[in-house]
Amino acid sequence: MEGILIEKLHGYLVQNHPDLLVTLSSESKITNYLHQRVESLENLPSILLAEGKPTHVVEEICMEALTRDLRPSKFIFLCSFLQEHFEATYYEWLDGGFLTYEVINLLEICKPVFDHFGFNEGSEGDRPFCYCLMGSIQEYMNSN
Repeated sequence: MEGILIEKLHGYLVQNHPDLLVTLSSESKITNYLHQRVESLENLPSILLAEGKPTHVVEEICMEALTRDLRPSKFIFLCSFLQEHFEATYYEWLDGGFLTYEVINLLEICKPVFDHFGFNEGSEGDRPFCYCLMGSIQEYMNSN
């Protein structure tokens, strides 16, 4: 079960937090991070399996626990935000193959905005947050 959870967590990070993978950068740091996260579940998978829960349900419950503090994904939010508010640039970056690279750069540039407004699942509709984010993105684009 541990191997499956490590693989699923890695897949989740690739899709939702490539910035974290870049930060961890070396293979040993990524491997250690994944193992520590899965070990943090302690006996949860064994307990759930002993209760007779099907494997796919155990995996789902464990993934929920493993990713709880990683949601919502700033990376996914920023990709959607770019697509909606900076559509031409979004597709230029996507077609050029450097969308992930640019979004990771933007995450660093926009970190003060995310932190100031306490980014969460309700942030999408927060007008001041969105305006500040647009300003930071525009500033980044103008500097390149």
